Amino acid sequence: MKRFLKAIRNPSRILRVIFKSLYTQFFVEDHVGAIGKRSLSDIGPYIASVKKATSSYENFLKFKLNPDYQLVLEHATKEQGESYLERIRTDSPSLLTNFSIFKENDSIGGAKTFRYPEVGEVSPSTL
Repeated sequence: MKRFLKAIRNPSRILRVIFKSLYTQFFVEDHVGAIGKRSLSDIGPYIASVKKATSSYENFLKFKLNPDYQLVLEHATKEQGESYLERIRTDSPSLLTNFSIFKENDSIGGAKTFRYPEVGEVSPSTL
C-alpha cells in the first residue's frame, strides 16, 4: 500500500518503474565492454543519457533530471534522504559541521533537492 501511495504522489516514478520493467523484458541489454551482465550503468539508455549530457551545455545543466540517468543514479527519494541523514547523525555527526562542501555536488546537473533539518536544501543522493 505504501508503494502505491508513493506512486500516486509521484507519477513520473511509476513511469520509470514501468519503463524499466518493460525494457528488461523486451530488449537485450547491451553491456559495454563485457560478456554477460555487469551493471545497469552499462546499458544503452543510461549511456545515451550521459552522452546527451556531454553534447551541449544546456543538456549538462539538467542531466540529473533525465529519467534514463535516474535509472542508475539520482533516484533516491526524500524519505531515503531522511534515512541517510539519520544515519549520518548516528554514525558520522562530524560530517554535518562542514556539510556545505558536499552540497557543491547539487550545483551540477540540476539535481532535485529537498529541505532537511540541519543541512538545508540538498539532494537525497548527496546525503
